Amino acid sequence: MPRNRPRHPTTGIRPPAPAPVSTLAAATPAPSHRLGPFDRLFLAGGRPGRVPTAMLVLDFDGEAPHPARFAERILERARHLPALNVLRPEPGARTFPARRTPLSADAHVHHVDAATADGTPSLLAALLVRPFPCPPHPPWDLTVIRTGGQDARFSLCYRIHHAVQDGVGAAHTLLALTADSPVRGPFPHERGRPTVRGALQAARELARSPRSPHPYGAASGRFTVDVRDAREDRVRELARHHGSTVNDVCLAALALALGPRLHDGPRVRTDGGTLPIAVPMSYRTYADRDAPGNRMLAVRLDLPVTAHDLDQAVRLVRGTTEPLRRHRAKDSRRTALALLPDGLHAAALRTNTRATGFIASSLTFPEPAHVNGARMTGATALFPPDETLTAYVSFTRASGRIRCALVHDELVWLPGDLTERWLTALG
Repeated sequence: MPRNRPRHPTTGIRPPAPAPVSTLAAATPAPSHRLGPFDRLFLAGGRPGRVPTAMLVLDFDGEAPHPARFAERILERARHLPALNVLRPEPGARTFPARRTPLSADAHVHHVDAATADGTPSLLAALLVRPFPCPPHPPWDLTVIRTGGQDARFSLCYRIHHAVQDGVGAAHTLLALTADSPVRGPFPHERGRPTVRGALQAARELARSPRSPHPYGAASGRFTVDVRDAREDRVRELARHHGSTVNDVCLAALALALGPRLHDGPRVRTDGGTLPIAVPMSYRTYADRDAPGNRMLAVRLDLPVTAHDLDQAVRLVRGTTEPLRRHRAKDSRRTALALLPDGLHAAALRTNTRATGFIASSLTFPEPAHVNGARMTGATALFPPDETLTAYVSFTRASGRIRCALVHDELVWLPGDLTERWLTALG
C-alpha cells in the first residue's frame, strides 16, 4: 500500500486510505442491533471535526508488543467482537447496519512514540479529534503509544464512535481485544424493580431542564487534556470516614476544586451556590457487556461549589446521590423514558444534557489486565465535548489508582490547575 500520505503533525499517524476489499480481512456479519435514544443523540451531534468519541487509555509497565504480531492478534480478535464490526449508521436509520465489514491493520492499528510521559496529554488531545477510519471500515482504532525514557512503558489508546458504543461497553471490548488472558471488566448492572419515586424524580428533572442555564460558552474544537492520580486506598478511607461512596468523595473534591475560582471566568453561571452537572449512569448487564449501542442514561446533580471543606461537600453530594441509589434511579428512569416515543425521548436527553454542559463520569476496572506480559498500571476515560458539553471530567479506577481526567475546549475558561486542586482537596 502506498506510504506517501502525509503524517499528522502531532500524532505522527498517516490517515487511513481505502483499500481493495479483496485485500482485507472481512468479519462475520454482525447481527442487527436497534438504535437507542443515546445512539441517535450521538449521531445527530457529530459533524466534521467534532465527532463524538468514546476513548479509553490503558497504561502498562513493560515492553510494548511487536507491531506486526500485535496487529495480527488485534484483527483476529476484532472479528468476533460485535461492536467492532458495525458501521456508523446513516441519519434516520433505526438499526446498526448488518453487513460484512473489512478490517485492516492500516486502518485500525497504529503505533506512535511519545518523547516523554509529560507529552502524552497533548498527544491524547490530538487523538481525540483524529478522524475515524472511513467506510467501509468500522469507526474504531487502537494506538500503541510508546513512552520514551529509561523505563519500558507503553499505553493503549482505544477509540470508537460513541454512537456505536458507550464507555462501559468500550471497556469490556478493549479488554477482550487486547488482554493476554481473560480479565473482568467493569461491574455489570443488576436490574431491579423501578420505583414510583424514582420515576417522579426523572420527570421533575426533565421538567426543569429547559429553564436551567448553560454554564459555559462557545467551543473551538481544540482541546486541553489534564490528568492527576490519587491513591484509591486513601479515597476509600475518606469514603468510610464520611459514610459515603468513593464516587461521592471524588465529586465533592471536584466541587472544592472548582469553587474558589469558578466566578473568575467569563460566562460561568451557578444556580444558588451549585453547579449543575450531568452524571452518566450505565445499565449495561453482563449479557450485553460488549454489545453495540449505548446502555446508559444521564442524571443531573447539583455540585456544591460553595462548600467550605471536604466534610461539607461530601455531605451535600451524598444528600443528592443517596436518593438516586435508594429509589433505583437507573431502573426507574430507564423504564420511565422507555414509555416516551423515540422523538420525545431524544428531545428529553438533549434538554437534560444541554442544561448542564459539564459531564462527570466514573469507570472502574476491577482487576488489572496484562498485555505482552506487562501489567496495567492505570486507565483514563476521555470524551471530546461539543459546544453544548464543553467540559468533561472522569474518575477512572484501576490498579490502585483513581485518575481524574479533564477535557475542555481551549476557549472555555476553567482553572488551569483544576486536577491538581482536586488532588489537594482529597488531602
